[in-house]
Amino acid sequence: MFGGRDDDVWRYHNSCNSFVNAMASGNSQACSNSCNYDSPPDPVKPDSEKMQEETECGYIPVGVYFNDIWTYDLNCTRYGDHSCVDSGWQMVHPGVVYGGCRKNNGTRICDAPAERWRHGAALLSNHSMLVYGGFSHESADYCDDLWSFDIKSGTWTEIYPVGHSANNNNSTPGKRWRFSFLGATDETGKFIHHLIWWSQTVAWLCKR
Repeated sequence: MFGGRDDDVWRYHNSCNSFVNAMASGNSQACSNSCNYDSPPDPVKPDSEKMQEETECGYIPVGVYFNDIWTYDLNCTRYGDHSCVDSGWQMVHPGVVYGGCRKNNGTRICDAPAERWRHGAALLSNHSMLVYGGFSHESADYCDDLWSFDIKSGTWTEIYPVGHSANNNNSTPGKRWRFSFLGATDETGKFIHHLIWWSQTVAWLCKR
């Protein structure tokens, strides 16, 4: 399992700055004396109260995205439909904040695909997983990057970087999310190095 999104959390937004800065600038309406900046709004409050607190205090709901990898051993000891007795989910890779992306002499370098959701992930072999697209803050919107993860070594390899489809016209699937994405096998069940994904009525095939 790779990535995904958790429930929204409340984060302080800089548009409000701080109460002290707002008062110093003469904008007494920017933030309210009643704002508690040590504790975000209570998520169980009515929407009307949360919206008021968002306006007065600068809190906004923010999605929590992941780029970690987990495996689950289906060959474990279990009974009926219950979970494993002595094992279960195991973290393979903890993920990297913003994919570890940085600029080096003007070139964008990333250590892993940035946190995202609604992406496609598929096994290409018994030890290789590919991830394509999805929505990520690092991509600014929908992604068009393609990554390979080696399950044995626990390392990522970037195949196509973010933005690679901008100058390739219709030669790549481009930016997208919420699509079908799978690895293909031959008649013996062995993986063949093909990937297929669909969007609307168009099918794409990637050979590796």
